[in-house]
Amino acid sequence: FIFTIFFGCSMYGWGHIFCLKPLSKYLSVNIVIGMSVTLFIGGILNNYNQADVSTIKIMFYLGIIIFLIKIILNSYVFKNFILIKNFKKDYYILFLPIILLLVSIFSSINPDAYNYHDDLQKYFIHPVKMLETGSVFGSTLSAIGQQTLGGQAFLQSFYLSFIGLNAINIFDSVYCLSLIVFILLELAIRERALIFGALVACFVVLFHPQYVNISSLYSAVLFILTSIVLSLEFLRNYSNVNFFYFKYILGLSFSFASLLILKTNNVAFPLVYFFIFIFFLFFFRKFSK
Repeated sequence: FIFTIFFGCSMYGWGHIFCLKPLSKYLSVNIVIGMSVTLFIGGILNNYNQADVSTIKIMFYLGIIIFLIKIILNSYVFKNFILIKNFKKDYYILFLPIILLLVSIFSSINPDAYNYHDDLQKYFIHPVKMLETGSVFGSTLSAIGQQTLGGQAFLQSFYLSFIGLNAINIFDSVYCLSLIVFILLELAIRERALIFGALVACFVVLFHPQYVNISSLYSAVLFILTSIVLSLEFLRNYSNVNFFYFKYILGLSFSFASLLILKTNNVAFPLVYFFIFIFFLFFFRKFSK
């Protein structure tokens, strides 16, 4: 559980690798962007058979270093966060989904059984093979390319490198679920809809996901939610500044690409959502003139 926090810090660092300023005003969204950046780098590493244990650890430590640099350069932000100057009594309701999240985490962090068809014969092999050989690709008869492009295995490999094979399920069931809840809570605070946001977060934790294997589940939901939040930020802060367009388009592009890399079944959302987003963009542009 402690490593999950450090992993989030590392991904937050990677989320600032391209821009001096964060892509989003939401802390959790910037962490997800960092995950997308590492997936992009991971694809290059896999292509050259360099995604082994030592490389994964180097990427993790580099993310931590960038994170620490951001703290030093923006220490006042974290001081305000730690002191919680604007904490109000209304915020107590946000502790309800957090408590439910902790219960869910401690009840699922060590599953009693795995899917012996999908997990033991397929999804367990992908990250282990990548760490040992430097590439997730096995053969033309494997599921790589047809059912997944190896994105989930690459992100799981961070947990395998530092904790071991027993932690393979923690990335999705603990880390990704926690980020989903925190994004919803951040959104609720900024939109001043604490009760509604807390209820939605509770429903996400309590809703049974029919967890049939360790492939992309909560990680897919996480990138879908990130895409929606980035789209809302883009439409709300509509501007004529080219860099403003670029950073949000970059974030959306990384999120859409990550969905496909995690699992090929996720391709439906980027295709449908892209056309819906373009429609609302032109609609908004027409009426904003």
